[in-house]
Amino acid sequence: MFFDSNLRKLYTDRNLTQSELGKILGVSRQTISGYVRGDRQPDFDVLVQIANYFNISIDDLLQKDLQLENDKVATLVAETSHYIINNKYTANQIHITNSSHEQMLQEVQEYAGHASSEELLQILAFINYLKQKKSI
Repeated sequence: MFFDSNLRKLYTDRNLTQSELGKILGVSRQTISGYVRGDRQPDFDVLVQIANYFNISIDDLLQKDLQLENDKVATLVAETSHYIINNKYTANQIHITNSSHEQMLQEVQEYAGHASSEELLQILAFINYLKQKKSI
C-alpha cells in the first residue's frame, strides 16, 4: 500500500501544506500528519474526498506508487524525445497509427492529471518547442 507516500506526493505537488489540505478535507493538520506517517487511515468518506480532490482513483491512491510511475513516464518521454530529435524521425517514419496516436494522447492526459505544476510547465515548454520547430 502506498497511501501515505502518495498523499504526501499529491499535496506537495500542489504546493499545499498539511494544514491547507486538512482544511480542504475538513480534518486537522494532525490527522493529515497521521495519514502521511502511516499512523492513521482515513475513513471511507475522507478517502473518497481525497481521491476526488486530486482526481485520482481510490485504487491508484492506495495501490500505485505514484512517484515511481512519474519517474518511469518522465524517463520514457525524455528518452523517446531525445531519440526522435537526434535521429530526426517523423511520426510517419516510426509508424504511428491512429489507434496508437489515441493511446498516446490518453497516456499524456492520464499523466498530466497527476503531474506537478513543475511537470506541467515542462510539458508546456516541450509543446511550445515543438510548435516553434514546426513553424520554422
